[in-house]
Amino acid sequence: MNPHVISTAILVTHWLIVLGLTIRIVLRRPPAGFSLAWLAVAFSVPFAGAALYLLLGEKRLGWHRAENMGVCLPAFRRWQQEFKIGYGLNIPEIEPQAYPLICHA
Repeated sequence: MNPHVISTAILVTHWLIVLGLTIRIVLRRPPAGFSLAWLAVAFSVPFAGAALYLLLGEKRLGWHRAENMGVCLPAFRRWQQEFKIGYGLNIPEIEPQAYPLICHA
């Protein structure tokens, strides 16, 4: 087989994979830095960049884990509210500099 045909087929396959991966990354709407980094990897490392993204770039929870999380979340939220009440956390008395920390409590 002609080497030019083989190299052209490999090039076209790479660009089709990169195009598909680009569409996938953009439609998932991750943060801009994350998108650009993975797109750079996918564009610069043929085939391996796409494989790396599919293995490491996405967070996937199985439907069973997502279902379990949905069951546990209300109980966790109740516990969180009880914890705030039990320790007398009064938000208006907290200084304005500490407001960002309240979101994490």
